[in-house]
Amino acid sequence: MVDSSSIETNRRKRRAKTDRIDGVKLLTMLMRYWGGERGLWSVVRVPRVEDEEGRRLHRELASLNKERTRHRNRIRGLLVAQGLRLEPKGDFLQRLEALTLWDDAPLPLELKGELEREYQRLRLGEARGVPWRTRGRADLGRRIRRVCSGSGS
Repeated sequence: MVDSSSIETNRRKRRAKTDRIDGVKLLTMLMRYWGGERGLWSVVRVPRVEDEEGRRLHRELASLNKERTRHRNRIRGLLVAQGLRLEPKGDFLQRLEALTLWDDAPLPLELKGELEREYQRLRLGEARGVPWRTRGRADLGRRIRRVCSGSGS
């Protein structure tokens, strides 16, 4: 597979870039490559299915961490916009009930509802990450070492 942007073109001339022109250029580049011109393009090694499967756990953990950070920052941002500070952890919902604005007025109902929904999404994201954490870092380390050593799954 070749990325279409890697096909050589004369950058000084404005020329059409069609599939037919690209096909001819690809053929000449392929002949040059097999003729010994190895620096023409780089060869990409497609990873094995087992290698990709080994990386999936790490990618999912990274995605979950980003998602949790996004929810925490959203909660903090909504509160800071009202001049308040409250960390989204532990008994957050109970502390949210007792929270008031600077003039001792209660939090607006829409804001309170949004904060509660965002906190529920945060808790859901944390719950999804639990099975990975309970399996332990040792298991993750073993899987990463197997993939890096090339022995697969």
